[in-house]
Amino acid sequence: MRGSVKLSILFLLTNIFTPLQNKYDHLSIIYVNLKIITMKTTKYYFNPETINHFQFLSSYISGEDLYEKIQEFVEIDCTLEDGETEEELAEDLYKQVTN
Repeated sequence: MRGSVKLSILFLLTNIFTPLQNKYDHLSIIYVNLKIITMKTTKYYFNPETINHFQFLSSYISGEDLYEKIQEFVEIDCTLEDGETEEELAEDLYKQVTN
């Protein structure tokens, strides 16, 4: 092939793959940023066994049923401190289980 044809093909391939690469780089940055935001939004500590238990359950029941099970757990097994509500604890545990 002649030099100008090689350059044309190289230019064409660069124009095809560079936008795709940039597109995927952008998506991975968004994913990383979302993961960081999600990790920072948990407000309460639940022991790993509790989180693992509900993650296991989430494989077998719907999200709605999982949330109901978490609500039951919070009502029966959690002790509220000043200013806390059962709803806040249940929502936070649900976030930790599903992330």
